[in-house]
Amino acid sequence: MGAAEPDLNGCLGLERHDSNVGVYVTFSWAQSIQARDTATFHMIFKSKAMVYAMMAFASIAFVIYGVGYWAAPLLLRLHDTSQGEVGMYIGLRSAAGGLIGVTMGGVTADWAKRKHAAGRLIIGFIAIFGTAPLVLWMICTESLMTAFILNFAHHIFSASWPGIPPSTAADLVVPRMRAVAGAFFLLVNRMIGLAMGPYFMGQLSDVYRVGGMDRGESLQTAIATGLLIFVATFFLLILAWRHLPKDESTRLARAREQGEEV
Repeated sequence: MGAAEPDLNGCLGLERHDSNVGVYVTFSWAQSIQARDTATFHMIFKSKAMVYAMMAFASIAFVIYGVGYWAAPLLLRLHDTSQGEVGMYIGLRSAAGGLIGVTMGGVTADWAKRKHAAGRLIIGFIAIFGTAPLVLWMICTESLMTAFILNFAHHIFSASWPGIPPSTAADLVVPRMRAVAGAFFLLVNRMIGLAMGPYFMGQLSDVYRVGGMDRGESLQTAIATGLLIFVATFFLLILAWRHLPKDESTRLARAREQGEEV
């Protein structure tokens, strides 16, 4: 077994608190928008493409934040290594893979958008089918160096999508509403992805631990189980793809119906 790892229970408690606060803030914010800006409320929350797309990418964030949070502790549990070695390789390779992923994701999304109104959403599918097998391989390999390489590789796919939700949200509303639409995604992303991803995988690891698995196997299985949310992501992206062309092409008409001067 590797070196001792820091106690993360306190951090998980903060994640759970963040989730509870996030739910309250999101619903309160939505109610305030409905009360003072009906047009913006309808353009955001009555657009099926908007809701499906934002939920889809938030569910991708669920996996990415969860894996990012637990990758280092898992490697420490499964391999004979140190915190310094894991931190250096995980940090540097995550940054390098993320830089490539964000850049290539943006370029590919812009190209796809020119081909089809919903083209940017293809990055969501790429993120799913690129991330899942590489993460599974990373958490199951017996070679520490292979795990480091796979950590780099999966970030090329798992970091390809962050520019897609805000740009998609901006396409579905009129200009004055773009900041609010972007804020909607940030709230959902924080609530589902940043707060729930690490917390869910950590709690599930504890459940597997009680069931008889050792510390490494329980966390390994919890991360693998967390990847199942990609099934929901896939169908949410399909639904968003179906509705996005119409919702985007009718955004001006929908805004006028709500009394917006455009």
